[in-house]
Amino acid sequence: FKVFVPPVPHRAKIARAARRARRDLALAMSSPATPGSRWRVVGGHEHGGIVVREGASLKSAELGRLAHGSTVEVLEQQGERLHFRRLAGDGPEQGWVSLHLKGHDLLAPDAEPDVVALSAEALVVHGAPAVAATDAAARGGGTGAAEAAAAPAHEPVEEAPVPAPDPAAAEAAEAFWNDPARRRPAPRDCDLLERFLSGADETNPVILEPPRNYQGGAIPLMPRTVGLPTYAALPESAKKVFKERPHRRPFIRLYCFPGAADNYMLWIEFATSAPEWCEVAVYEPSAHGFRAEEPWHTTLEERAADAFRVMRPAFETHARGGVSEGAPFGFLSHGTGGQLIALVAQRLKRELQLEPLVVFANDGPAPDCRTLSDEGYDLCCRDVHEFYERFQPDTMRQYHKLGRGTKAAEHLLQKWSRDLRLFEEHSRRCQARA
Repeated sequence: FKVFVPPVPHRAKIARAARRARRDLALAMSSPATPGSRWRVVGGHEHGGIVVREGASLKSAELGRLAHGSTVEVLEQQGERLHFRRLAGDGPEQGWVSLHLKGHDLLAPDAEPDVVALSAEALVVHGAPAVAATDAAARGGGTGAAEAAAAPAHEPVEEAPVPAPDPAAAEAAEAFWNDPARRRPAPRDCDLLERFLSGADETNPVILEPPRNYQGGAIPLMPRTVGLPTYAALPESAKKVFKERPHRRPFIRLYCFPGAADNYMLWIEFATSAPEWCEVAVYEPSAHGFRAEEPWHTTLEERAADAFRVMRPAFETHARGGVSEGAPFGFLSHGTGGQLIALVAQRLKRELQLEPLVVFANDGPAPDCRTLSDEGYDLCCRDVHEFYERFQPDTMRQYHKLGRGTKAAEHLLQKWSRDLRLFEEHSRRCQARA
């Protein structure tokens, strides 16, 4: 049968796409090096500083090295090259330096002295939205802001308590997926999509006014929930392989939406290798990864509602009255996660009046583009094993290696097949609606 989009690429291709996304985001963030702004040297600590040259050309004469931790004033920027005047630290008083080297930041924007750096503990989520106590404190005024500024912005953020599994909900979800009727293509119920887009599926939604302009500077680490796992949740064996930066001083956040069968653990390398000026958060769907005991979603609209619910405390910090009101953020998706981005972005705009500064949609179709032909979709419903033998042989090789009939093997195939059907059935609803 025909497949309109090829199977999910090999991990090496995913890694290359992730590196391209990091590079593009770095370039997007390096452009605001406006004349007069302050930047800080964050690279070169192992080599006595970063190389300073007489001109913008990399072939111009070397003047010495600018010490790690030095602060500079921007005089001019030409692409990746920065013309500076030294304000503090050791090294040449003026010269040209590179912003990045081999994917690593050499300089980063320096926070203004009066920018609030709220402690992470003030943002811990325990079922309540994380917003500023007062507008003055959120914008750097009042005694509360002065006290908050004394707390480092890089302290680890504690997660909210994990809710206890709901056996009844899990049983209902399994009954849905195991219903013999699911062996046939699902009817295109456009009402599901309409209810989500109109907000009819919500109970007393809170609609906020648009945020005011961002005041600049570093932003506090975001509040986390069970759907936005933290590095602290990793097993020690994983922490030894994927080491987090000892300090983060974010100026932008990147919210990530994985594709079919993905989970937080598969994104650890990407999250930990992000530059210190970017905080990365990865959405963990119900029934995946750290949420494995929670019930499966039955529609992509249900998953999008869950994503917005668990991410809302972090989103609200960007919204009107939030501690990071107006601060920039981006969205990144892989594969079919691009469909999830569209739904979450629609609700984010409608309720919190927020839009991402930049969106990276990697290796995935638009919401109204089907992944499978009618023949492929029918086979996916009737016979999952035969479907994946044809559609994604690598998955079936892994399945047989785990042992057909074992819990691990069946769970692997379950994640792939159920996730793919969520996205495929949503795209068919989008087509029918159009």
